[in-house]
Amino acid sequence: MKIWTPGEELLIAASLMDLFAPLPHSAQFAEQLVDCTLQLESIMHRYEKAPAISPFREPLARFLNRHCPSECSLLT
Repeated sequence: MKIWTPGEELLIAASLMDLFAPLPHSAQFAEQLVDCTLQLESIMHRYEKAPAISPFREPLARFLNRHCPSECSLLT
């Protein structure tokens, strides 16, 4: 039984990642979310309807901007 249509898997994963940004005091998840983003982006090409632009970067950026602003300023 499939809940979503083929090609939506990556968008579902990105939506789940987006749930971390509104959490209070969740900076401890930063390393895991970055690692997860890198792993997901490395396998995106395997999906038939993979988007041209990674759907994971925007949720990760929202999380990092909210919970790790001092670390993010070091990247610029």
